[in-house]
Amino acid sequence: MSDNFNEENEWGIPEEKVSEKEGRYDFDKTANMPDHEVTVDLTELAAGSAPVNEEYANAPDLVEMPETEPEPAESAPVEAQPAKAVPPVTPPDDPDDGEPEKEAKDKKAFIISAIAALVLIIIVGVYILAKLIGAANPKPANTDNDYVITDVTENANSAGSTESANTATQDTTGDDKESEKDKDKEKTPAEICAEEGHTYTEATCTKAQVCTRCGAINGKPLGHDYSEATCTEPATCSRCGETGTEALGHDYAAATCTDPKKCKRCGATEGEALGHDYTDATCTEPKTCTRCGATEGEALGHDYAAATCSAPSTCKRCGATTGSALEHSYVVTSTTIDGTNKTVIYTCSVCGATKSETTQVPASESSSAANSYIAEVVNLVNADRAANGLSPVTATTELNQAAAIRAQEIVSLFDHTRPDGTSCFTVLSQCNVPYMTAGENIAAGQTSPTAVETAWMNSPGHRQNILTAGFTHIGVGYYETAGGYRYYWVQLFTD
Repeated sequence: MSDNFNEENEWGIPEEKVSEKEGRYDFDKTANMPDHEVTVDLTELAAGSAPVNEEYANAPDLVEMPETEPEPAESAPVEAQPAKAVPPVTPPDDPDDGEPEKEAKDKKAFIISAIAALVLIIIVGVYILAKLIGAANPKPANTDNDYVITDVTENANSAGSTESANTATQDTTGDDKESEKDKDKEKTPAEICAEEGHTYTEATCTKAQVCTRCGAINGKPLGHDYSEATCTEPATCSRCGETGTEALGHDYAAATCTDPKKCKRCGATEGEALGHDYTDATCTEPKTCTRCGATEGEALGHDYAAATCSAPSTCKRCGATTGSALEHSYVVTSTTIDGTNKTVIYTCSVCGATKSETTQVPASESSSAANSYIAEVVNLVNADRAANGLSPVTATTELNQAAAIRAQEIVSLFDHTRPDGTSCFTVLSQCNVPYMTAGENIAAGQTSPTAVETAWMNSPGHRQNILTAGFTHIGVGYYETAGGYRYYWVQLFTD
């Protein structure tokens, strides 16, 4: 026997499945048996000619149930269960092949159990079907009859399932109280709602209120209460969550130098700021962004070159000018006397420009006048030397010639350096003057020999040359021009 039939009674039915009170048993739903659909025609069932599953109709050697008076079954609703047919189960082989009688008894007990289960399934199926038919064809109000029995037939040739109800009446056999109770049981949902009122569900966005008993509809659906769509979320119903229009998507403004792309609606950003695109700073403008005009730093300022005699001060970067051009500052760089013609060369100390000027030598510059001035200066020098206890100096032609050259040179370059850049004493070699020690005094602007000698004696350096005891010879040069200091004087001393 199977594990589901460990403990058997005398009919082969498990003891735990037998109800002594009701005189029936419940089939074990957990038995491993295949499901079979059972189709029962109610008209055949009423006539007692309902077919029996052939699998069990031809079962051999059915065991006869004991004839016992079953206790009256209590009326109780039977829970609807799916109709199942129990296939025959082959009992396990008995290890004792010498007991054929016990094996036959076990087989008969199993068949009886299967038939009983089948009968129970059929009864439950008929009950459920009757309930379904009663719900589809509610009992009409009838004051003469206590209840209505409805026979249902199916027309296989019609397009859909149709039902015809032939009602037969029967006099009430029970009391009035039971009849009223039966009538209440047969009321349709619509009749109940008419008496007790509808029990509506709550309306939703897409469905109106619906009675849970009769299906009556009340009012209209609420309709969706959509929120406004945003950049990232579609319009959404606040009640049911259904979405409507799609999300708007971001409406980005263009990125700037300092801000990334930014949504005009929600402020969301994307990417990065462009950053400034600065131009180079100029003399008058700082670095400036070509996109937004923002500035950084300061203007460079002008880098002016020095003004010249031909151009004002000019910026080396941008060419801007300031002020005006300078005036030439000419100095005499050379003087040449050719007979009665004197040529003076002037050079601009600012820009180096040169110009020349030729004039006639005035009568005051004649050799006699010059010799007169030269002789007077020599006399004044010897007087000053004598006053200081020194011996006199003697003028020579070579020293006077050298002093005359130096008097013309200091017109263009008032310095102890000659215009050619050499020392003033090179003129001595030029005029073949031998010497071991030499000295030079120069002056300009004095109009007479006395004035120039006084100026030299008042200057310590010049006074020293005049009063040097080692000097024995002197040369004096005098030169007069039409410009500059006009009067130029030179003294040369040697040992």
